Amino acid sequence: MSDDEFRPIPADGLLMALAEVARTQEGFELGITVNVPGATVTGIMIGPRPWLRILAVSGEGGTNQFLSSVAGALDSMLDSAGEDVTAQCLHLRQAQYVSGGTFTPTNAALLWRGRISEVAGFSIGSLTAAD
Repeated sequence: MSDDEFRPIPADGLLMALAEVARTQEGFELGITVNVPGATVTGIMIGPRPWLRILAVSGEGGTNQFLSSVAGALDSMLDSAGEDVTAQCLHLRQAQYVSGGTFTPTNAALLWRGRISEVAGFSIGSLTAAD
């Protein structure tokens, strides 16, 4: 195969459809576990606007004001893009990195955002540590 014939595999269509539903349907949540280069991440998929709302209140002290400002600016960008925007990223709340039987962070309070095109595989459902 020559370089001219190489065609990269596009992002998974089902995952893109799920991210689009999360982007357009207020209140959509779905437990999901994704494999990205170097990591397995588990959490609850949400849309970008709920993710931004959580981000806006997640900092402490001066960081809170900065994150609130960033979240507001990104939310305004989503408004101005309207329907022309498509889901390019997954947004997870209560995210944890999984390695063997270890979950980090242990309190599952992490916000995570990743490019759909970087996801190598996924499972519907979030993982939990065995008791």
